[in-house]
Amino acid sequence: MLRNPYITIDKCSFENISVEITDVNGHAKQEFSSLQITKSTFLNSSKNGNGGALSILSQVKNSIVRLFQVSFIGNKAKRLSGTIPGKGGAVYVKGHSLVLSVDSCTFDKNFADDQGSSLYTSQGVAIEIFNSSFLMEIKKPVAYPLVSIFGLEGWLVIFQSIIIIWTFTL
Repeated sequence: MLRNPYITIDKCSFENISVEITDVNGHAKQEFSSLQITKSTFLNSSKNGNGGALSILSQVKNSIVRLFQVSFIGNKAKRLSGTIPGKGGAVYVKGHSLVLSVDSCTFDKNFADDQGSSLYTSQGVAIEIFNSSFLMEIKKPVAYPLVSIFGLEGWLVIFQSIIIIWTFTL
């Protein structure tokens, strides 16, 4: 495993990826100090657990995650082993003094069994959201919002972004 590398993903498409996890500790790990994803698409992916399309867990202090012109469409974070609900239908972020920058991104029709249908962040994550869209179709009442921020330690900036929720009566 490389220590504190800079990772860039550019112009990639990730479609119909399904991850079935039976143990919360059973996933690959790569530490980084900078992750940048640009001009990419995550479409119709699902995961039992957190982060239907993208799960970012960083223990490197002062890490930076930048999402620029990334589309997250139809992703799902599902219940893990029937007891642990999935958080972050599209993106789940947990880190120590981590900065998450979301710029010119689209979150459309993502779903989580628990919090953050589009985006979930935990303690220790500072968030910047610029020029981004969060869209969702709700067919029944839900208890949790599109974006969930838990224990914000730092800042939250939302600038020139749109949040639209379509509701339908059944």
